[in-house]
Formats: sequence, C-alpha cells, structure tokens
Amino acid sequence: MTTMINIDELHKEHDQKEELRLNVYDQILERVHQKIKMTNSLSKDKFCFYSVPTYVYGLPLFNTNNCIIYLTQKLADNGFYVRYTDPNLLLISWMQKPKKNTVGYKAIQDQKRKALGYRSIEDYKPSNKFVYDPNSLSSLEQKANELLFNDKFV
Repeated sequence: MTTMINIDELHKEHDQKEELRLNVYDQILERVHQKIKMTNSLSKDKFCFYSVPTYVYGLPLFNTNNCIIYLTQKLADNGFYVRYTDPNLLLISWMQKPKKNTVGYKAIQDQKRKALGYRSIEDYKPSNKFVYDPNSLSSLEQKANELLFNDKFV
C-alpha cells in the first residue's frame, strides 16, 4: 500500500525554512545597521565597509552569496549606495547626491562638457556638407568599374 504525501505539509516546511533564512539575513542586516550608526557617530566619513561573515556563532549556517544579495537590495532600498568587492566586503555610502533637476546641476554638467573639449552626439545637426563631393565619388566609382571589368586581368 502506498502512502500519500501531503503537499500542504511540504509547502509549510518550505515556508518555515524560508522564514528562518530571512530571519538570519535580517539579524545580519541589523549588525550592518549598527555598524553604519557607529561609523556615523564616531567619524566624519559618510561611508563604511562591512565584511559579511561566512558564519555567525549562534545562528544557523547560511549561503553567504545570497546573504550579500539580500543585504545589498535592502540597503539600496533604504537609500544607501552599496558596492560589493570580493571577498565578502560591502562598501556602504550615505553621501547626499546632487539633485539632477536643479539649475546649478545643469550648469555644472555644461561646464564639464565644455571642459572635455568635444560635443555630444545629441548636439549634432546635419549640414549636408559632406567630406567628398559627388564628382569625386562618381570618378572613384568609374575607376573601380574599369578595374573590375577590364579584360586585361581576366
């Protein structure tokens, strides 16, 4: 006699494991928040580095890569600038970014563009002045045809 597997129990077990995993990630996220608060209060820097541990005593084992992805997403959603560097190091910055819609920002961008010494493609407006005039192009085409269809080379 075969026994039936209860699919609801399988889903429940999976949900419990997922909840436990997220609980571990949230505890590590809390440690990151503590590090950010400590750095902000003790230093003038508006950034810090956090080394994601491969394991934590008292917590179940976890996948470090998935934890890093989780931390990066949560911190970015919270407004932090986050960059990952190998191995398991996160750069977390909370510097204010200039608003792009202000007049001062546009003036700074225009100055930067002028300082670079070239124009943007968006500024290009065709003038119908081509490098080669039509007469020289037709003479080139005529010479190419002469070379291609000349019986001397066949």
